[in-house]
Amino acid sequence: MRKILIITLSLMLMFSFGVYAQDNLVTSEQIGDNEASIELSWAALPYYSLSNPYEDRENVLKDSALRFAKRNPDVKINPQVLTGDISGQMLKLLQQESAGNIPDVAQIDSFYLPIFKDKLEPLNEFLTEKEINDLVPFAKEGMLDNDGNVKALWFTTDVRMLYYRKDLIDTPPNNWDELIEVAKEVTADNNMEGFLFSAGRGEATTICNLPYFWAQGGKLINENGKPVFNEGENREYMINVFEYIKRLVDSGVTPRRVTNITLEADINGDVIGNNVAMFIGGNWQINQLAENMGREEFNKKWDIAPIPQISSDLEATAVGGWTWGITTEDPDKKAAAMRFLDEMYFGKEGMKEWTKVGGYLPTRNSIYNEYTYYSDNPWMDKIQSIMENGHVRPGYPIYTNLSTEFQVALADVIDGNKTPEEAVDSMWNNVMAEYEEMN
Repeated sequence: MRKILIITLSLMLMFSFGVYAQDNLVTSEQIGDNEASIELSWAALPYYSLSNPYEDRENVLKDSALRFAKRNPDVKINPQVLTGDISGQMLKLLQQESAGNIPDVAQIDSFYLPIFKDKLEPLNEFLTEKEINDLVPFAKEGMLDNDGNVKALWFTTDVRMLYYRKDLIDTPPNNWDELIEVAKEVTADNNMEGFLFSAGRGEATTICNLPYFWAQGGKLINENGKPVFNEGENREYMINVFEYIKRLVDSGVTPRRVTNITLEADINGDVIGNNVAMFIGGNWQINQLAENMGREEFNKKWDIAPIPQISSDLEATAVGGWTWGITTEDPDKKAAAMRFLDEMYFGKEGMKEWTKVGGYLPTRNSIYNEYTYYSDNPWMDKIQSIMENGHVRPGYPIYTNLSTEFQVALADVIDGNKTPEEAVDSMWNNVMAEYEEMN
């Protein structure tokens, strides 16, 4: 009996030690063993880190981190959390790079990549041509530098699109004239707003309305970081955008209160209250609205389509997302960093699990076909098709000011304070004054 007791206690101690050892391999402060020969610093935003405010995200990341630690006993990861506003964090990373103490692995907003590319290590040796070609077009293009080197790993994205009441609208509009016509009909028959979108002071306003400019072939900023949206045909394209916004308001299909809509999700209340027929929103709102309305009711009433453009043969949307950059030149550390990112976020399994729990979209096309969570989702084929015409905001220092001035100009047109031409002129003068001061 005593022998059995001793064996039982020994097994319990061994089990407890094993659990403790596993738990000790992954904490919010460290991944891996203290005695590991390769040590990496890793900087991530809170929502993408092991110090995650969402338990389900934290659990997925810690499971992935534990698998990595077991498979790579010679590697230790030291996590750092990037706190504060995104622009400030990107600036801090640039300052750290200049001072020579940037983290070995850093999370970089996709539209800041042009600024960071010459500061990041090439990763071509770790990716096959098949893997690179598996990426959605804008992510592939965004990851490559002018010489064809892979300089970052674009691992999540999002997309803007037209939501419309399919129980009221048989065929979604695919140009501006059709949208106004359809919105008028729905408004007259159903006592609701025809068309809503973000037009307040916030980045959602810029990212939801710039597709009208991009679809025409417009360019905001040139390769040298200089604004060009008022030069040549770009000026005409921008005026067209503001004239369209003016038509929406003047025709009565869009209320002036859209200047109070600062986030895409601000429209959710109108959707739930049956107060809008069409709106521009992000892919994540599908789940938000389905959870609030009930999935059956949402699926019965709503569908998605590309954002209508000036003519039916044009398509464009705005996409975002996050990337990882590797800065260490040490070949062993770089290889370890790549294995870590593959396990956690960029490899097929890592990307599938992370985008699923986080509510993001994968950047690998194959994930949409190979994993039932995506292949059986009735929305994904349409989302994937819309994403093919995605545009990324230009990541130059002047963009932040340009975005703010675009928001101001849009509101001036909606409120009737300026004509479309005057709004473009004012936007240009203010942006160029800031640009000259910066340079």
